[in-house]
Amino acid sequence: MNHLNRIVDALDRISARWLLAINTLIALFVLVAHSSWLFFVRAGKGAASQSDIGMVYLTIPLAAVGLVLALVGFALPATRVWVLRAQALLLLFLVLFMLQFAWRLVEGGPPEGGRFAWDPILFAFLCAYSVYLARRTLFPSAAATQIVPRYSHLFAFGASFIVSALVIYHAAP
Repeated sequence: MNHLNRIVDALDRISARWLLAINTLIALFVLVAHSSWLFFVRAGKGAASQSDIGMVYLTIPLAAVGLVLALVGFALPATRVWVLRAQALLLLFLVLFMLQFAWRLVEGGPPEGGRFAWDPILFAFLCAYSVYLARRTLFPSAAATQIVPRYSHLFAFGASFIVSALVIYHAAP
């Protein structure tokens, strides 16, 4: 348990500036990936279901908000706590959205056309990181004194692989 405590303590020492940098990279990744996909679909170069298109019309603005918040946090250091809290909520919403998508895959199998992408490592990172950021920014006192909040990001990391196994098992053609 000492090794685990040292790891969690080290994670808790990551500066707000580095957290903003990580959040900026996540927002840029979502913006580039989803915007380019939407561009190709709208140009007639790829096929997509209405639910896929609806998803990117939600994720692109959320990623843009996350990016603007990060820029505010970098420009105005006094706002970093507030910005990180808002970004934690955005990331938790993104993970809930991904969990809903996973549930649809488990319940109904692959989407129309059978084409979809699922990356267990990216999903695990987003689950663990969003819970970590929420734990650190929204519940800092509970994270320091109570065992479940302190290790909640590790629980989320482990649970994400169970979800991914279910997705891969049920959505495989």
